[in-house]
Amino acid sequence: MIATAVKEQSAVSEDINKNIVWISTDAESVAGSSNQSSHNAENLVNQSHKLSK
Repeated sequence: MIATAVKEQSAVSEDINKNIVWISTDAESVAGSSNQSSHNAENLVNQSHKLSK
């Protein structure tokens, strides 16, 4: 019974670890996309200033 509980706890810990890695990877992707969006917004602002002159 204890061995079964240890195996189950180990499996749950593995799942949690995998999910944390997945969340971390996605968070890095979102951060990269946000930086690119910010850069694109700055470019649009600069272009609109040029067009308004």
